[in-house]
Amino acid sequence: ALPGEFPYLRGTKKDNNAWLVRQEIRVECPKEANAKALDILNKGIDSLSFHVKAKELNAEYIETLLNDICAECVELNFSTCQGHVVELADLLVAYFQKKDYDLTKLQGSINYDFFNKMLTKGKEKGDMVQTAKSLIEAIQPLPFYRVLNVNALSLNNAGAYISQELGYALAWGNEYMGQLTDAGIPAAIVAKKIKFNFGISSNYFLEIAKFRAARLLWANIVASYNPECVRDCENKGPNGECRCAAKMAVHAETSTFNLTLFDAHVNLLRTQTEAMSAALGGVDSMTVTPFDKTYETPDEFSERLARNQQLLLKEESHFDKVIDPAAGSYYIENLTVSIAKQAWELFLAVEEAGGFYAALKAGTVQAAVNESNKARHKAVAQRREVLLGTNQFPNFNEKAGEKQPIEAKCCCGGDAHTCEKDVDTLVFDRAASEFEAAAFVRSNYGYLTLLQQEKPASALAKKQGLFKFSKTKNSLTDEEKTVFFSQLALMLNSGLPLLKSLGVLAERLPPKTAQLCLGIERDLKMGTSFAGCIKNRQEVWGALPAAVAEAGENG
Repeated sequence: ALPGEFPYLRGTKKDNNAWLVRQEIRVECPKEANAKALDILNKGIDSLSFHVKAKELNAEYIETLLNDICAECVELNFSTCQGHVVELADLLVAYFQKKDYDLTKLQGSINYDFFNKMLTKGKEKGDMVQTAKSLIEAIQPLPFYRVLNVNALSLNNAGAYISQELGYALAWGNEYMGQLTDAGIPAAIVAKKIKFNFGISSNYFLEIAKFRAARLLWANIVASYNPECVRDCENKGPNGECRCAAKMAVHAETSTFNLTLFDAHVNLLRTQTEAMSAALGGVDSMTVTPFDKTYETPDEFSERLARNQQLLLKEESHFDKVIDPAAGSYYIENLTVSIAKQAWELFLAVEEAGGFYAALKAGTVQAAVNESNKARHKAVAQRREVLLGTNQFPNFNEKAGEKQPIEAKCCCGGDAHTCEKDVDTLVFDRAASEFEAAAFVRSNYGYLTLLQQEKPASALAKKQGLFKFSKTKNSLTDEEKTVFFSQLALMLNSGLPLLKSLGVLAERLPPKTAQLCLGIERDLKMGTSFAGCIKNRQEVWGALPAAVAEAGENG
């Protein structure tokens, strides 16, 4: 099929590959948010995403927020607490009607996602079918507003593999289709109200293939419901079914799973290639995450860089001019088929087990993705998955300074919610989190320095005291053990061989621990295994943490 034709493997667009450049705005003050929105609309943004506080919603709030913004010229997207989405829809419809807009020209979304709340917060609140029906009815005057969201981005940020993200996303969307059509809503209406929000990982070619496979599979899922076309349209199937309903609306956002706190400017390289793959994959809109999001609220500079990353792809690389440029590539076509096959198998497995909602209740989705998170952390630790600047070519001299990882909060601020969970949740530990923990130790105690008041001895003095120390009963303090193992692991994962790492540590550590390094180095050269070196110095280690002991057994 050609671009723009069912089953939309090659994209939903016929004339170009244009996508909308989106920027997120978290609204603390509607007047300030409005001023920021007007400013960035003059800097290349054509899609806005407002995160609004539910307790402040009213007509005046919406008017202040959207003042002087031409809703017919920009896509407007809104997020708020799930219990207030119908109220938000009513306010938006009233505002647009008051301003006398042509409602058929307005495009946007309201981020209602019952299942994402379960995945991320462990909360099952309200009646999904009843809320969705009320929301679809409330937003009916805005035919091109999508209000049922599949936030597969959460799976991506939790470390899911590409086939998992796509397979679960399809089951997620099908859960909306199944439950709402059973409740009496026409399939064509339900399908046209669903929006997919995918993450973008650093697997460049696989991500291009993922978006192509996603459109193909979703088109076939929707077609199985035989959606009836409600208007006179040429885009119909052989039996009159609505082909427009089978178009997948895709928003993509660069992943946070692979973002790093240290050497943070390398994040720009990651997000740039991710944006490239999403653009070539034919997404409808895209958000590039600012490089400093992991440790601070993005400032004007980092947000400007994020905007310009997309604008460069459009204005200088012309990625928006050619539709599906990867088509015909043997490699990309085979990846597309392979990903589609794996995702479809997972989709069928979820459906056979009772559907996506049942899988969430049972915790099987969370368990599978969390296991992938664990496996990917291990791959990063063993340098089988590369994080440039973290486990490859790290900057050992970088200081943490004021940087601290930002912890996620509830959309309502988190103050009024309990910690009790109805179901299991995803784990959102970033791939670099364990390396960063070790780096914080290094930064807090100084580069490879255990005790600030203790001066490193000369190499000769260390060697003279080596055998004397090896016979003592003096064990290392917990602080010394923590720093020794964290720094040794950091150097090994940066690519230095074990003997070389021990030699470097011996030159820079205070006498007691430096002598230990030289002793281990000597024993290794004599043929003793690393595990044997650990066991031979049990009186030095004292009580080792279980993880350290296991690492010693594994060499």
